Amino acid sequence: MLNRGAFHVVDIREQIRGSVGVRRFSDDVAELKRLYVGRECRSKGLGFALCIAAIEDAKELGYRFLRLDTTRRSVEAIGLFKKLGFGEIDRYNADSYAELFMEKRL
Repeated sequence: MLNRGAFHVVDIREQIRGSVGVRRFSDDVAELKRLYVGRECRSKGLGFALCIAAIEDAKELGYRFLRLDTTRRSVEAIGLFKKLGFGEIDRYNADSYAELFMEKRL
C-alpha cells in the first residue's frame, strides 16, 4: 500500500472477465481506472461489485474523493457511476479521449 493504490481482476475459468483499479491522484483524491467487464458478464452485477470494491479500497487507503473520466459513449457505465453517487465535475486531467469527468465524496 506504499503507492496508495489497488487493483482487482475477475478471473473466470482462467480468463479475465473484469478489472478495476484505484490509483493516487493527490493526497486526498484517488482515480478509478481500468473498469472493464467482459460482454458475456455484463448486466450481472459484476461492474457494480468491482466499483464497490474500488470505493472501499479508496476509503481504506485514506482518500476523501474518488474521481474518474470516461466517454459519453459509455452509457451503461455512466448510469452505474450515477447510481453509486458519482456526480459530474469539471475536467481535472488532460486525457484527450475523456469527455466526462465525475467524482464521489468518500
